[in-house]
Amino acid sequence: MTINDFADTLNLRIEIHRRCNFSDKNATWYASFDNVEIKDGPILKGEYGNGANPTQALRDYVERIKGKLIVHHAFSKELRREFNVPDSITFDGF
Repeated sequence: MTINDFADTLNLRIEIHRRCNFSDKNATWYASFDNVEIKDGPILKGEYGNGANPTQALRDYVERIKGKLIVHHAFSKELRREFNVPDSITFDGF
């Protein structure tokens, strides 16, 4: 399954942003799902993919979330959802 298929199936929005005036040209771009945290035991943490361009940032994000439990709208009683990201998730372009 691709990250695009995963996002479409679960109605998640992928966000890709460019950092302004960032000195590390290898991490100018970052990508993540909107309103999603990674659950690491009892701890929720933000996770972002970084790269020199949008494609690299999204590929890095895929590698960081593979096999993890993600929480969408973690701080909302009404909207909170949890999903396991498949180990086989890939990114094959836009």
